Amino acid sequence: MSNHNSCGLCSIEMKNISVTSGEDILLDNINLTFHCGELTALIGKNGAGKSTFINLLLRFYDPNSGEILLDKIPYAEYEIGSLRNMFSLVFQDYNAYAVSVSKNVTTTYERVVKSLELSGLYKKINGMEKGLETELTREFDEAGIVLSGGETQKLALARAYYKNAEFLICDEPTSNIDPLAEHEIINNIIAASEGKTLIIISHRLSSMQNMDKILLFDYGEIVETGTHRELIELNGLYADMYKTQVSHYDLNI
Repeated sequence: MSNHNSCGLCSIEMKNISVTSGEDILLDNINLTFHCGELTALIGKNGAGKSTFINLLLRFYDPNSGEILLDKIPYAEYEIGSLRNMFSLVFQDYNAYAVSVSKNVTTTYERVVKSLELSGLYKKINGMEKGLETELTREFDEAGIVLSGGETQKLALARAYYKNAEFLICDEPTSNIDPLAEHEIINNIIAASEGKTLIIISHRLSSMQNMDKILLFDYGEIVETGTHRELIELNGLYADMYKTQVSHYDLNI
């Protein structure tokens, strides 16, 4: 799974991090370290603090208390543009632009095919008459193709793979993809993260079994931490959530 020796950066460390909004506590006294090359999943119901946590990593805002260190250097000492350039992102609000497939991923052809292969979209695009030059949407080209929600999600993944940054953050990367295709996509994400640090938000716990570490958020706190097997054996909130989900698919724990 993880590869702690091939990453250029060492770690991101959060010390006593708290975030409030008025009287609401969004994050409460978070202490943890992301080690280089580690695969981490953030789990929790909506509003548990996961998105706030990611916004802090990207320095969209600063914590009310505590500090974040990148390679033992405080976040505040990094230029914001340089800091954010260390992250490849796949958020839930992605788009397909009215240009060719290749330009939707990048402005050059370098690594485009590999990025599309990792995302699971290349087979469809390669089967089109114009291949990588196929126009997306019909805004400027009546012959353009309109991708489904799941295919657009794969396109967003291809963009993130192409950027090839030190950290890859994926927010619900398989939310619009059917369960049969989900396993392949998660494996591709892990493969694309080789030597990088992966942070993935997901509600589908059955796909998180290969993570090095799972962080369960609840009301702004990290209430359980461990591997999938460790959390199942803990028989706490994570185990309850997992058993509820797998009962719908008749899966084995």
